[in-house]
Amino acid sequence: MLNFGHTTGHAVEAVVGWSHGKSVAFGMLVAMMLSQRYSSLPPGEHNQMWSAITAIYDHFDAAALDAELLWNKIKHDKKRSGGQINFVLLPRCGTHQIVPINYAQFRCSLAETRERISR
Repeated sequence: MLNFGHTTGHAVEAVVGWSHGKSVAFGMLVAMMLSQRYSSLPPGEHNQMWSAITAIYDHFDAAALDAELLWNKIKHDKKRSGGQINFVLLPRCGTHQIVPINYAQFRCSLAETRERISR
């Protein structure tokens, strides 16, 4: 569970050089989008966690984040298993599960995160 947000976060940190904290916070936002879609995180819990994170980090220049560049870094993440990339997702706040995520799923959730940040 301690790796929640770190799969994307470490890639963001390496690609664009944000601080570790800001990178992992952004990774948590992406993981929450993935959790809603692939791990049944309820919208109300998603919104509460989103608000908590964005209250601390109120600006992300997400336009600079290219899905393919991030995925190339993610493919080398320590949580991968064979050809699978494993993400820590939240079925509910306070619980977690490890879910294999592919590039198309990641790209879509990154785009959704970017869109919500820009509102």
